[in-house]
Amino acid sequence: MAEEFDLGSENIKNGNDEAGKRYIDRGLQSLRAHFSRNDLIGAYYKTCEFLEYYLRYELALEYYNQLLELKRAKEKPSVYDSIALCYAHLNDIDKAIEYQRRAIESNENCKFYSNLGWLEMIRGNVEEAERMLKKAVELDKKDDIAKTNYEISKTLLSSAQ
Repeated sequence: MAEEFDLGSENIKNGNDEAGKRYIDRGLQSLRAHFSRNDLIGAYYKTCEFLEYYLRYELALEYYNQLLELKRAKEKPSVYDSIALCYAHLNDIDKAIEYQRRAIESNENCKFYSNLGWLEMIRGNVEEAERMLKKAVELDKKDDIAKTNYEISKTLLSSAQ
């Protein structure tokens, strides 16, 4: 099984995504048959992180969507957040915002609002970005990323007027 993931990784690194996917799929099937649900979920996360590192966002999306099927409702928001990030890297900001909103609907937290604010800034919707980042800061006044992005959004708004 580890051999399947190793072969999958090597193929992905060498640009042979189709063969890499076949090996990864076999490794995941073996995990599903012989290991715990938690082991399988961990393997999905590691696979997705690996694919993101090698800029294979489309493949990562495929595995994140499979991961959604395994996760319980309360566990899904972090997967939605990861899916949103992949879509952002693929420059599909509308789809990224859709998934980021799903994350927030399931679990309102600073990181998810901060990420939505960032996506709204990318889209050019600075007013909405400012609202989302303000909410992020309200949820966690110690989050430096949210605070910095909130200050940037306020500066952009004031310079636009």
